[in-house]
Amino acid sequence: MSIPVVVSITTLPSRIGKMRPCLDSLLAGDVVPDKILLPLPNFSQRENCAYEIPAFLKTQYGTAVEIVAAEQDFGPGTKVLGVLNRIPDPCYLIAADDDVSYQPHFLSGLLAGQRGAHAASFSYHTYRTGGLTIGQACDGFSFYSPNLRGLDAFYQDHVSGTDLFYHDDLWFSFFLFLRGIAIKRPVMEKGAGPVYSVVHNTNQLHTLSGELARKQLNRRGIQRLLQTTKTGPRKKYRLQAVAVFDGLITSPVRRLKRKADQLKRGAAH
Repeated sequence: MSIPVVVSITTLPSRIGKMRPCLDSLLAGDVVPDKILLPLPNFSQRENCAYEIPAFLKTQYGTAVEIVAAEQDFGPGTKVLGVLNRIPDPCYLIAADDDVSYQPHFLSGLLAGQRGAHAASFSYHTYRTGGLTIGQACDGFSFYSPNLRGLDAFYQDHVSGTDLFYHDDLWFSFFLFLRGIAIKRPVMEKGAGPVYSVVHNTNQLHTLSGELARKQLNRRGIQRLLQTTKTGPRKKYRLQAVAVFDGLITSPVRRLKRKADQLKRGAAH
């Protein structure tokens, strides 16, 4: 019996009417998901208003796309937490974003990795901060659903009521790290470009600034999670060791970039 494939996407009241290109691209891909779920709370905490469901979401996609009533607004993490009690288990769950159109190989590439490695998750773009590897839902973030058991309790204990509400990629990734689930990039052809193209720029999370800027949230978020979770000494040492290694690699690159910028400024004068 094959394991079903479920894509989950949440959105905001200001963006729900612009989801058609994203949904159409997913349904026209090399692999068509068994279901696309749209978990939505009754009220958006970020935009302080309710949702109005556009007609095309009710009529255009039949049973391929299903709106799910999320029990609360979990922020962008609603895309996963809002469907945990609605997905078959096991399944391959892929978190995606609503403001992009995906390339045809988007799902097939993620699934090629995920089907062969249940003890891992996959994202087309990963980066490290504080020693932690972070996947990004915009680039697709795949999960073998049994690895997500306990995620709802993790949210309530360590995320709810904090700024991490705005950075689901970080706390998803930290939860997987605690579970010993590696986050990997799927194999891609050399020179392959992004797996998506941006459709609109309405109220994007990456535009948040100040204390909610991504770099600030990364630094404070990891510190908070290390303090509030039962992260054993081995796991803490592993994060510290990777962070030191990353610093040794990136510091020379940054110095060269600063030197090049200085030379350019000098030549301009």
